Amino acid sequence: MKTNKLIIFSAIAALIAGVFCGCSDWTEPEARDLTQHFPDSYYENLKAYKQSDHSISFGWFGGWNPVSASTAMSLMGIPDSVDLVAIWTPFIPTEDQKADMKAVREKKGTRVVVTTLLTNIGLNATPEEVTADAADNDEIVRLRRLYWGWTDDATAEEIETAIRKYANALIDEVLANGYDGLDIDYEPSYAGHYGNIVNDYNRIPEQGDIYADTTPAERVFWFVDECGKRLGPKSGSGKLLIVDGEVHGMPASTADYFDYYILQTYSLFNQSNLDDRLSRVVTAFSSVLDAETITRKLIVTENFEPSAISSNGGVTWTLNDGTMVNSLQGMALWEPYTGVRKGGVGAYQMQNDFKNDCYYYYRQAISTMDRMNKANQ
Repeated sequence: MKTNKLIIFSAIAALIAGVFCGCSDWTEPEARDLTQHFPDSYYENLKAYKQSDHSISFGWFGGWNPVSASTAMSLMGIPDSVDLVAIWTPFIPTEDQKADMKAVREKKGTRVVVTTLLTNIGLNATPEEVTADAADNDEIVRLRRLYWGWTDDATAEEIETAIRKYANALIDEVLANGYDGLDIDYEPSYAGHYGNIVNDYNRIPEQGDIYADTTPAERVFWFVDECGKRLGPKSGSGKLLIVDGEVHGMPASTADYFDYYILQTYSLFNQSNLDDRLSRVVTAFSSVLDAETITRKLIVTENFEPSAISSNGGVTWTLNDGTMVNSLQGMALWEPYTGVRKGGVGAYQMQNDFKNDCYYYYRQAISTMDRMNKANQ
């Protein structure tokens, strides 16, 4: 780890401060040399902090390669204070990746989930040989559907059975590969995210009218309900079930199945924009959950994929008093209109912040949230 930096202000302070009196020991914006070594008690305090009630730090991590010469591509190379990481690819990790995930979880208490698109039945869980001879993507979609028992003339009951069977198999993969849960990317309004679970034949006519009068809301509920038996707050398993994307479009009946709602609040410019996004989710789920509970589950994120954005910590953000900051910092400073703390902040392609003096903007945002948490205690 000689090429990396650590976010520790003082190892001694971590030991003296105690478990719950604050987390500045893990959120100081100054980078520190990773050649420093800390006692086991430091890591125990770090893990205890992550289990406490606070706005978390999150990120979608890309380019995962723990055997790279640089720790930038390793989960062990992210700041200690990051609570939750979502892996975009691969769905099935290598043995080296499993070891990296196990190490960051056991040493630092960082949770790692895997992201899947919610589109067509069978994605990430169908044996490769089923579609090996498919001529095009439409044929892949059809072969996967048939494999799970959703035939061209299936009844509504058979469609439900097929979707639930698929959901169970997907969770089997999640748990067998050592992840802490599943992040469902739900964006059915975007062409690249259409699918026979989340849309119907009016949106994807090439699949035909195969839906037996079932609706996208019913099919999404069957999928989430089955996942929720083994993941998320209803399961009692301690494993996470998360939804991101067009969260407000999820059926209200799924609202209490999720640990977190992650909004892709990319390239916004002020805090009122975040209140508007939160309000959409509150309105959509008001029949199931109160606004305060929804707020505490809500994570807002920036897009760090473009270098012009990640190199500056986001776009220019105007605070209510006119002060200009980067948007990740603006999200960290956001105090929701509901009057309770937010779920947290994060970014897509978080690893690109490594180039900024080892996650400078992440460390800045986490430090800001820490100060706000202390002020509100």
